[in-house]
Amino acid sequence: MIRGSTCNNNPVRRFCHSLSFFLSTRRMLAERNPTTSSVMLKQFFSTTRSDFPQGSYDTGINGLISGTIAVNGADLTIDQFAEVHRIFTPEDVSLYATLIGDDNPIHRSSLKNETLHSNASQQIVHGMLVSSLFSSIFGTLIPGSVYRSQSVSFQTPIYSNESVIGRVQVKTMKSLKSRGMLVTCLTNVYKNNGEEAVDIANREHTSSCVTGEAVVWLP
Repeated sequence: MIRGSTCNNNPVRRFCHSLSFFLSTRRMLAERNPTTSSVMLKQFFSTTRSDFPQGSYDTGINGLISGTIAVNGADLTIDQFAEVHRIFTPEDVSLYATLIGDDNPIHRSSLKNETLHSNASQQIVHGMLVSSLFSSIFGTLIPGSVYRSQSVSFQTPIYSNESVIGRVQVKTMKSLKSRGMLVTCLTNVYKNNGEEAVDIANREHTSSCVTGEAVVWLP
């Protein structure tokens, strides 16, 4: 049995505890009608976020999601956006490397990064870990949404303990005859230098650390 204090201080045990809860919840929902499950999830997220200011939604480890995309994608329109701030710690990077079996030394905090011709000890965050900010935004704001595709281009490295902003912005929307819609979003990650959201929106793509597009099915 993992006690609360021990679990909170150990990232591996904390992850296992969260994973166990997720799997048990997914099994329970799988036994129900998919439509009913989607409604239940939407009700849950709407209820648990009722105490937060409009336009800001709690994501747990990521903090708050802000922007113009509403919970459940209500009244979604082109150019609406959502963004989340995050700092990936050395522990986050090490845990992710262990989970996926990536032993590349560039992701170790003790490495002197000769690849970047630097004498400083710098730990590069996995590109796919950084890109996971996009799915966390969709999954948090619009429960039941399903990723269909994601293009991604890594422009500049992100290091552990750097503050970054993950941002999605609606580009196109297509309603489906069967059910739901397909939404294409621009996806970008920027290093957080204190700029306001309006400034970030007007940046050139060359200033992004990660760029791409996501196609997501919305219920």
